[in-house]
Amino acid sequence: MMRILILFLFFSISASAQVDGIFYFAVTDGVGNKILPSAYWKVSASIKDGDLLPIQFSETDTAYIIALPKESFNKLLQIQLAYSAGSYTGIMNVYGKIADTNGNGACNTCAITNMEYRPGNFMLDLPYQQASWDFLDTINCAYGDKNYTLKNISMLQNWSEPNLK
Repeated sequence: MMRILILFLFFSISASAQVDGIFYFAVTDGVGNKILPSAYWKVSASIKDGDLLPIQFSETDTAYIIALPKESFNKLLQIQLAYSAGSYTGIMNVYGKIADTNGNGACNTCAITNMEYRPGNFMLDLPYQQASWDFLDTINCAYGDKNYTLKNISMLQNWSEPNLK
């Protein structure tokens, strides 16, 4: 009986850690330099209820990759980029909806190849019509032992700060 309980717990833990989608993004500063992890930069990702999501930096692509478990679907993703030097701290929040498929204003396998850092709050512009998703370029990304084909939504982003009242 104890073995069955341990086996059940093992499968429960591994199932909850399953990655069902990814969000890939590369960040640049105001002059086009890639922002890499350092003592000055903190990059985090969470879903609306506050649970942190795993985030990994790819040295090969100089990009950040957020693992999206099924539990995060139909929730709001928040990416926070914080820059701190001396007494200055600047924070950029980027919000977007996560879904089980790309469409209806949400995504689960998306990429932004050039996100320019600007302090403020920004909402991802995501297509609602499937035909719009079909026109987007794709990029390939390996995460863990799986390869993902990501829709590149870079061209859709104008990075204007919306009124989030």
